[in-house]
Amino acid sequence: MGSHELEFTYKELEKYLSIYGKNLISGSEKIGQTGPGNKLFKGKIDGKYPITVLFNEINEDDSFSATYWYDKNKKSINWRGEFVHDHFSITEDDYHSEELKEWIPRALIEADLKGNKIIGTWQDYKTKKYLNLELEEL
Repeated sequence: MGSHELEFTYKELEKYLSIYGKNLISGSEKIGQTGPGNKLFKGKIDGKYPITVLFNEINEDDSFSATYWYDKNKKSINWRGEFVHDHFSITEDDYHSEELKEWIPRALIEADLKGNKIIGTWQDYKTKKYLNLELEEL
């Protein structure tokens, strides 16, 4: 019957590949390191408010959602944002405006993934006060 070969450039395949697939094809040493997606992190806001964060899968367009809770009261709070080049830009939407029919941001988070840690700031949307954020992968 013979054999056949099809050749594709990396650029042609890239849009169809997951982060794992891209690392595998590129020969990266980070094959098993696929970012924070589907992982649990623990840490503190302002060094004194213990929290736990569960990141959902990072989507192909770099968007993601996550849920976190303060370890003391366990009430879940939603995050949504983007994860690009080991940097998080996150909005915490906590309540709904009946008049405007939309979610109103409670906080803005900017942070970086450094190894198995996430380090950045949590900014209160109303007061503009910044608090440190530090999380570590479990």
